[in-house]
Amino acid sequence: MNKYHYTQAELETALKNLGVIRGDVVFIHSNIGLLGYPREAQKSSDICRVIHQALRTVLGEEGTLIVPTFTYSFGKNEIFEVEQTPSTVGIFTEYIRGLPDSFRSRDPMFSVSAVGAKSKEMVSNISHDCFGKNSVWDRLYIADAAFLNIGIAIGSTFIHYIEETLGVPYRSLKKFSGYVIDDGNKFFHEVSYFVRDLNLADSTPDFTRVDRDARSFGYAKLSSVGKGEISLIRAQAMFQLCQQGLQKDPGYLITGSQERIHSSR
Repeated sequence: MNKYHYTQAELETALKNLGVIRGDVVFIHSNIGLLGYPREAQKSSDICRVIHQALRTVLGEEGTLIVPTFTYSFGKNEIFEVEQTPSTVGIFTEYIRGLPDSFRSRDPMFSVSAVGAKSKEMVSNISHDCFGKNSVWDRLYIADAAFLNIGIAIGSTFIHYIEETLGVPYRSLKKFSGYVIDDGNKFFHEVSYFVRDLNLADSTPDFTRVDRDARSFGYAKLSSVGKGEISLIRAQAMFQLCQQGLQKDPGYLITGSQERIHSSR
């Protein structure tokens, strides 16, 4: 491949400029294709390797990289096999899941996979509440993890943890159950997920205002890489931003507005 849009070294520099430091805990949402091709990639399947290497170089051996490997298995009445069920949220997440040193959480709806120094402690023995206390998302908040978005707008599944913690009026806890297979052992499992109210037409997640405010008020740092953009916002800054937005408008994180929410109740 002769044409390229960025190099691994340029990506590493961008990560450092965004504030990623050695020993960090980094959570990534990505659409890596939007950055184009790195010089070091001979074919499209190499892109994941180059991006992963850039991250590991910046994070060092002390750092931890976490990606979503969501399956929504119980919502689809499917068995969740921790070691085998593929991620449904992108090629980079599946690449990280398949690494020999990767650890995956047992969450049959919103599993994550992690590599690095704190990978096991971040994903093991988690709550049965997908976004509750002692969930992966709670641990990300406590660690003030860096949420790094590659090629996509500012926003994160972490926002559902914020919504549950703050008790937004358009979501409520619902139990899901089914079977999990982990290390060859099959067992019945039950989890709670803070689902949106499907009877409320305007409850669809919409992080447009989060993206706008994170940029406008300096909560996020941004950098151009190749054909696209990468951004970073810390977990506790994201929480503060969303909390302030919800105080002004309970519909801050959805397509609806404050007036529509209250008029539908």
